[in-house]
Amino acid sequence: MKNYQIDEVNANILKALLKDARTSFTEMAKQNDLSVAAVRNRYLNLKRVGVINGSIMQINLDLIGFSCYGILIIKVEQKNFSAVKDRLKKIPYILSTWSDSQRCTITNPFATPDLNCFRKLIDDLKRYPLIKRLITELHESLTITDYPENLVIKTDKKIEPQNFKEKPYDVTAQEKTSEESVKNHLIQTPQLMQMKAIDLKIANTLSQNARTPFSSIAKQANRSTAYVIERYKKLKESGFFIKSSITVDLEKLGYPADVLISIKTKAGTELTEIHKDILEIPNVIILGKVISEYNMLAIIPLESFKDLFETKKQFGTIKGIENFQIKIIPQFPKWPINFAIPL
Repeated sequence: MKNYQIDEVNANILKALLKDARTSFTEMAKQNDLSVAAVRNRYLNLKRVGVINGSIMQINLDLIGFSCYGILIIKVEQKNFSAVKDRLKKIPYILSTWSDSQRCTITNPFATPDLNCFRKLIDDLKRYPLIKRLITELHESLTITDYPENLVIKTDKKIEPQNFKEKPYDVTAQEKTSEESVKNHLIQTPQLMQMKAIDLKIANTLSQNARTPFSSIAKQANRSTAYVIERYKKLKESGFFIKSSITVDLEKLGYPADVLISIKTKAGTELTEIHKDILEIPNVIILGKVISEYNMLAIIPLESFKDLFETKKQFGTIKGIENFQIKIIPQFPKWPINFAIPL
């Protein structure tokens, strides 16, 4: 395959699947006035060039017994970097590690059943002598949200092909392809232990590949397809499944890095209005409330430094923001990210 062009139809397909990974080829064909075969071929081409690199089903962490979650940012000395990273991989509740060796920083999404477990986790880390500095950022309930509909998909990008085959999310493969290392251990909670085996099977399968046919799950579980669909609908109606989405390589779409913006709002300011104003800025793909010195967090993919300067200008005009801090971070190998997979 020659270099692949993202045109308007391809952008429409990506937007539809980012909104709902289980959108059918038939539905997308109607939306784009194409044949089903033509849409399927475009979808496969987007996978072959690596733009689409998976599909996930987001799970409500509270409903599986994890009510306390957020980010731990750990500063270490260069000579201790590898040792600390290896230690973190063995600690329960730390879901993954994102390493920035140049800045000697390790970023760790975490989830614990409650605040007591969180405090124990922090106390254990503080006692570890090789950690130079520990910054904690608690997320306030399910308020850190992806907004894939805000992603600007440019139609002037040519993408070099690569061999790619969609498969269940391999948590060990991430270690080879990026700085991210995902832990694959199951932490038992009362909520997980009380779930039906078929529901766990559905959750495990769809969280790793949201486009898996129900008939395939039924065959693996030795159940009827109708029964699997019924259980899926009940899980979805209960709020267990939040949303489904394909995952994409944002770098292939022209965004080599992200800017992380920590926002502190003025006392007494209505956060709903600020939230609304921020979402009017193009490419705000992650936004939510946090519990730290700053009380909101936004992430925007960057095409160039020009975008960074424009982003600073836009945030500076939003009423109710007292101050904000920006940090350029490496691009995610897959976005949106599904932190529930290791759980």
